[in-house]
Amino acid sequence: MMGSMRGRWFRAVICVAVVGAMLAPSSVSAARYRVKATENDEWNPSFRHIEPGGRIVVIWKNPTNDLHDVKSYGRNWDYYRRLPAGETRKKRFRRKGSFKFRCRIHSTLRNGQCEGMCGVIHIAPL
Repeated sequence: MMGSMRGRWFRAVICVAVVGAMLAPSSVSAARYRVKATENDEWNPSFRHIEPGGRIVVIWKNPTNDLHDVKSYGRNWDYYRRLPAGETRKKRFRRKGSFKFRCRIHSTLRNGQCEGMCGVIHIAPL
């Protein structure tokens, strides 16, 4: 009998700990920033300034019927994802800087300059 009471007590303590952990507010909040493709083959917004702090997640969304992609350019990051119609893609940014991106389908890159569907994520204090 003593063993079964000890087992019940142990299970009760575990249940309380699990429920408490699930209900406790998260100490790390994720700030989410959206960039959408448009019917005019542009990013909206094409420039996004974000103040550093917490977790920064940028979400690219394609609400159009066209295929797009998200490709980094410049030297400070490497990213490429296809962005089919109706889909989203996410990227967590962990440092400050200017992060240039473009849709390779709807832009051109000449001498390091992007023309067309191009954008910048700028993470820095105001």
